[in-house]
Amino acid sequence: MENQTDPTPIEQAPVEQPIQIPQQEEPKAKSSLPKVLIAVLLIIVLTIAGIVVYKKALTPTTKPTDTTAVSVAPSPDPTAGWKTYTSIKGKYSIKYPEGWLLRSEEDDENYRPSIDMGMNSVAKVEYSKTPFNDRISISTIATSINSNLQMAKNVLDSWEKNYQGKGEETTTDGANGYKLTWIYSDSSSKASRVDLRFEKNGLLYDIELSIDYRNPNKEELFEIGNKILSTFKFTN
Repeated sequence: MENQTDPTPIEQAPVEQPIQIPQQEEPKAKSSLPKVLIAVLLIIVLTIAGIVVYKKALTPTTKPTDTTAVSVAPSPDPTAGWKTYTSIKGKYSIKYPEGWLLRSEEDDENYRPSIDMGMNSVAKVEYSKTPFNDRISISTIATSINSNLQMAKNVLDSWEKNYQGKGEETTTDGANGYKLTWIYSDSSSKASRVDLRFEKNGLLYDIELSIDYRNPNKEELFEIGNKILSTFKFTN
């Protein structure tokens, strides 16, 4: 009989599996875009800051204004202490200083200068300290077809053309009218006469300021005369 061997399986050595080493991913190259943006923003910020500083350097610095109210003393009235004449018929008042005398047809029935005949009311303020004929004459007459502002303007216009003078529109205490300023015969001097014409209350007003050109104080008196005219006020 054949010898029978025990069929014991032969153990095979385990096959070693190769160890797989995980591959490391290569690091990605970092993008340079954020650095560029930061640089651009930095340039913009520095530019704006430079512009602001430059503008401030050009702008002048102003000191804060003092808002404290300052009381201003009123100007003294140059006509303080002057006398006042009031015309009932002429419906006006006027002031005049010391050294000037007033003559009025209303106060003196015998006072009727021929130059002012026919007028409703006549008054003159005359400078009494010299022999010269320095005066302010105020006359009124009721307006009519033959006596009105347009006719008075025509007269002043003719005087302006024929004599050395300057005509202009003017306002006297709210009444519109016309004014003619005459010049001295001596061209080196100022005006010697002013004629005013205006209407109100149904009256035509004729005011003349005349300073004698021979008077050595003519310019001073002419200035005073204009101050007298500035005090003219309507009473009605």
